[in-house]
Amino acid sequence: MAYRRRHGSNKMLVINDIATLVKKAPKPPHLEYIN
Repeated sequence: MAYRRRHGSNKMLVINDIATLVKKAPKPPHLEYIN
């Protein structure tokens, strides 16, 4: 995870964070910002 955050692109970082939130929370607020 730390390796991706440093060497990955910002878009991939955001996608990974959102994917994690989706798995943990039923309705993550970040999904609203995407739409």
